[in-house]
Parts: sequence; C-alpha cells; structure tokens
Amino acid sequence: MSEKKQQKLEESHPDGTMPSTRMTCMAGQVVCEQGTPANQAFFVEEGLVEVVLEEDGHSIKLAEIGPGEVFGEMGVLERELRMATVRAVEKSVITVMTRDELEKRIEKIGDPVVGALIEGFTRRLRATSVSQVQYYKNLADFQNRVAGLMDKANKGIDQSKRGEFAAEIGPLLDQVEATLDKYRK
Repeated sequence: MSEKKQQKLEESHPDGTMPSTRMTCMAGQVVCEQGTPANQAFFVEEGLVEVVLEEDGHSIKLAEIGPGEVFGEMGVLERELRMATVRAVEKSVITVMTRDELEKRIEKIGDPVVGALIEGFTRRLRATSVSQVQYYKNLADFQNRVAGLMDKANKGIDQSKRGEFAAEIGPLLDQVEATLDKYRK
C-alpha cells in the first residue's frame, strides 16, 4: 500500500491508530460469502481479491479490488446480507472493520450531505450490480439456447439435407438479426 493511502487510513481511524484486526488470506481463500450477514467491511492493504456473484448456477465476476480499496461496505451500511462472495486472488493482507467502526468513521466526517452521498452511492451500486447479474444471466441463457440449437443442427441434420436447411434457416437468422438491431441501443 502506498504511504499516502496508509496515512489516510491511519488518520481516518477515530483514535488515530490502525484497527487491531487484520487477516492474511492466501490465494483462493474466501474472505466473506454471499448470503451471510454483513457485519464487517474490509480494507485491502496488500494483494488482490475478486468479487463474485453466484445465481442460478451462473458465476459472475463483478470486480477485482486491490490495495487501498474497501469491500463489504454495502451490506454493512444497508444492513443487508452479503450479495457476493469475495475471495483472494493472491496473498492479501486485509484490515477488518466492524459495522460500528465503519459507522463511526462516516459520522466523524460530520457532514450530512456526505453521509447521504455515501448512502445513495451504495444503494445505486447494489441496484446496478443486481441489474448486471440479470443481464449476464439472460445472456448466458441465450447463449446456452443457441449452443443447444447448433448442437441439434450438427447432430440431427442429414448430410444430404444441409444445403436445404441452410437455405431455410438463413432468412430466419436475418429476422433474428433485424430484431436484435431494432432493440440495440
């Protein structure tokens, strides 16, 4: 961690010292798990972690978080369950902050507008993450459906009828492409 980020963390702690709870995670180790109570937030001092959301068998990597960054704050501030699992990508040193400590840090700022900004950003980030998951889930479902159709076509069409099939399916694919273009941004 840069000296400047270390200094900012130390200065932001209520009594001017580093929190006493630190953890070292090895690559692959889970730091916090989706669906569990969010009682702590985390500050990455060294290393790299990834945020992964799992839903209906789909695993979506939302972010990678490195030195000087915080994770787990959304669930803590909103008093919600964890919406994603975080695991170390490489050996990482992480400072653990309790809900009380995080709230005291925010209160220390003393500006209600900044508090409202933090709450608003947290709410919008959660909503965006949920939307992103739904998008990737829909995309994965679509890709699986297309792959299934391709597999059926490869295995189920007699060699002598493939030209006829291609001639018949071509206009349908043109319609699908036109429909996609119609709804594309």
